[in-house]
Amino acid sequence: MPKKKKSSQLDSYRISDIEQVKALAHPLRMRIIEALAASEPMTTKQVAASLGEKPTRLYHHVGLLEKAGLIRLMHTRKNRGTTEKYYEAIARQFRAATDLFSDESTVDQKSALRPMIRTVFDNTLSEMLRLLDTHRADKLFEDEGLLSYVEMHLSQEQIDEVREKLKDILQQLQSYEDPESGPDEKGLRRYRLMMAHYPLDRFD
Repeated sequence: MPKKKKSSQLDSYRISDIEQVKALAHPLRMRIIEALAASEPMTTKQVAASLGEKPTRLYHHVGLLEKAGLIRLMHTRKNRGTTEKYYEAIARQFRAATDLFSDESTVDQKSALRPMIRTVFDNTLSEMLRLLDTHRADKLFEDEGLLSYVEMHLSQEQIDEVREKLKDILQQLQSYEDPESGPDEKGLRRYRLMMAHYPLDRFD
């Protein structure tokens, strides 16, 4: 039996490195790291099967994620003359560091962020449209989910208060996670929270 490394997977990881931002700026790589973040270590073939993709499409992307330090090789196993490599995401959740969005962000940082932001929103759009195609809209949003688009007019004190409340919500959601359970165990269901809170007056 191969010797397995003990998992040191983090609950959350803040992305601040430009190369890591670039690595996530691709829809398929986002799906790969999401799959590895929510499961036991898997091979590229296993990840491909879970995503409904061909393994040959994933090898290059897995290599880039490993090089960027977002996933790591946990152990290998000999199987019929080949070596199976089992990978794990370094964390269960990933967040962009706030300084990436500051006025002091470099041109390279901003250039790297653009495709990552586009990928995140494109994935959200794709998932929501797929849900609409297979479920009644009233059941989807009234009974099971929320869809809100709000413009607020706030003082700086209120803005700070809203920001802190949103951070508290994220921390609370992290506490619900059970790293020992997969989405099919103990009646658990997979949900997505897409959150964006940003100033509009910067456009003026």
